[in-house]
Amino acid sequence: MANRNKQGGQGRGQQDQERQQGMERQQNKQQRQQGDKAQKSQKPQRDQDR
Repeated sequence: MANRNKQGGQGRGQQDQERQQGMERQQNKQQRQQGDKAQKSQKPQRDQDR
């Protein structure tokens, strides 16, 4: 973390990658939640177990 200034461009690229991965993770989470909602009508217990 301390030498991030030395690697200016590289660090910035890494941050962009992390941001992109974070967005993908959020999308995956939303898809998972939608899937859970769809299954909730069939198995209502599944949400309580988590």
